[in-house]
Amino acid sequence: MNPEQRIFVYKLTTDNNGAPCVDDDLLSLAICKPMIRRKAKEGDWIIGLGGKKLGEGIIYAARVTGTVGSEYYRERQFARRPDCIYQLRDGELVRKKTAAYHEDSKNTATDVGAAPAYRNARVLLSSDFRCFGKSREAVPPNLQTFTDSIGRGHRVNHDPATREALERLIATLWQKHAGRLVIGKPHATPDATVCCSRDEGVAEC
Repeated sequence: MNPEQRIFVYKLTTDNNGAPCVDDDLLSLAICKPMIRRKAKEGDWIIGLGGKKLGEGIIYAARVTGTVGSEYYRERQFARRPDCIYQLRDGELVRKKTAAYHEDSKNTATDVGAAPAYRNARVLLSSDFRCFGKSREAVPPNLQTFTDSIGRGHRVNHDPATREALERLIATLWQKHAGRLVIGKPHATPDATVCCSRDEGVAEC
């Protein structure tokens, strides 16, 4: 792995195919986690762990293979994806009435940000991922202390030993599940009443 490729690690509070969203062999991170979505670039890695509600383990790991801005909510190729929950109306991004996520308007600031800049409307895409969902992969013993220490937000600046362990973890997961993108189903079904928690960057609903 190239040293310039960063590894973002965080804990999910919800796993219902909203963030991340897997559809048609493409993983996207379009809602929640605005800091990661703004900072991560092509080639970086993201590892999502289970939080207290989901149980310990690795829920997904993905290499960012592309990024897209607010056009995610305007281009036809993304229109039917479950996490494409906003649409352009009268020059502004508004939540679709049929959206499966984030019915509370408090989430809009986190998901896309304020008009006209829509600073948070940056979507990470990956065609190189492993999604475990309920079939969570165990955290290796040599990373247990590190993952236990993660609270709100994410970790990206790792000491050399942790960085090396994370690289070995990714290599092991890719070898173990070679040729498979989705290993397990999400923990829950889509639920529009679930909003981003404080862990995801906005006050709890």
